[in-house]
Amino acid sequence: MTDHSTIISFNEYYEGAAPALLLTTHPGSASDTSRGPEPRRGSALRLGRPVRGESLSWSCMENHGDLDLLKDDVGQFSYDSRSQVHWVSFLDGRQRVLLFTEDVAVVTKARQAEELEQFEQEVKLRCGVGDGVVWEMKPKSRWKPFSQKNINLLEEAFQKQRGGGGWVTLETHLEVNLGGATMMMRKPISCQVRRNFLSGIQVEFKQSQNQRCLRAQLHWLQVDNQLPGAIFPIVFHPVPPPKSIALDSVCDFNSEPCLHRAEALH
Repeated sequence: MTDHSTIISFNEYYEGAAPALLLTTHPGSASDTSRGPEPRRGSALRLGRPVRGESLSWSCMENHGDLDLLKDDVGQFSYDSRSQVHWVSFLDGRQRVLLFTEDVAVVTKARQAEELEQFEQEVKLRCGVGDGVVWEMKPKSRWKPFSQKNINLLEEAFQKQRGGGGWVTLETHLEVNLGGATMMMRKPISCQVRRNFLSGIQVEFKQSQNQRCLRAQLHWLQVDNQLPGAIFPIVFHPVPPPKSIALDSVCDFNSEPCLHRAEALH
């Protein structure tokens, strides 16, 4: 061997080794503009390692786009005056898949593939009891918090009804029924809602064959000065954010789970 020698190593293929698996079930074609493959209807094509970054450029007739192969995504475009083509990027085990199809049901199942995977290990840790009330909804498989404005309106409606049934419409156009064992919402979407109390600290860890999920939530943190005669017995504690910030934190019913806005520490 010399300084000018070139070494080529071959390894066995394993599931997920290809950066992307391109599937198409519509009559048009899609292509990786850097390499030029044109899979036809009903074909499957494993794409090689991109030269620059984990991204993919695709085109179909006059439609085109760029995808980040490290995250899920979905979209659609008009193929002709009678049909719509849907595309979805998702993980099938360890393999990133990009699917073009006209079947909306297939897209829905692809987006739910990760959520339907059974977890082999699940650990939940809750420390302390928070005094905050939070209203949550369950549009799919996980509970999501409402915006602070809707939480206040739901709590006000709940206190007025106190177990009484019937549908009510809030000023934000939410239609809910807060009576009975199961509380429901029918507008803007139909799903179950619940009234919950936040723990001071909550950590949740889940693990399956292909994914790991770690969620941590801090609701209340207060540090006290235990020295006798301290001038400031409370070092710092949470204070509510300004209403102009809290009330504008709106939950998108069609997006990923909403995030709790961090409370300011004083």
